[in-house]
Amino acid sequence: MSRILLGLSMFAFLSGCAVARIQTYDPDYKNTRQLENVKGSFNEVSAVGATELVSLKISKSSLSCRLTTFSTPTNQPISQYISDALLTELDSAKKVSPTGKSIEIKVNNLESDTSGMNTGTWTLDFTYKTNEETKNVKTITEFASAFTADTACRNTADALKTALRENFGRYFEAISKK
Repeated sequence: MSRILLGLSMFAFLSGCAVARIQTYDPDYKNTRQLENVKGSFNEVSAVGATELVSLKISKSSLSCRLTTFSTPTNQPISQYISDALLTELDSAKKVSPTGKSIEIKVNNLESDTSGMNTGTWTLDFTYKTNEETKNVKTITEFASAFTADTACRNTADALKTALRENFGRYFEAISKK
């Protein structure tokens, strides 16, 4: 009997049961500086899934992590969180205008991996499309993970903001080289 209780206790400890939240997105200083080199302005951002599976994933307000989930700050869909995050970056650099270009982010992959004991990764593969050009940006962002699911999933939720910043930064770098 004590082995069963010990086993259930270990399962609960390692699987995690708390719901973590993704941090509210705030602009990155490096991205703001990078955007100073970008000509033109933007007016609208949308994020869509490249496949049916990805569309389903980003239409939800939470993502899975081990046996728990983490959600967006205001329970909006992940696609809206991504769109709002990019718009926040553009607004911070004063690159938003009613006459600006629209950006569509095609989400090819948005995947977290917390299977490692000490590190996890976010893989973001986005295709950015404006009426003028298309740029594909794939980033793999490493972050500190943990043995316990609760800590690992909180770290995963926190690291999404960093992963988005890195992906956006690479996009801004690509479009500023024109």
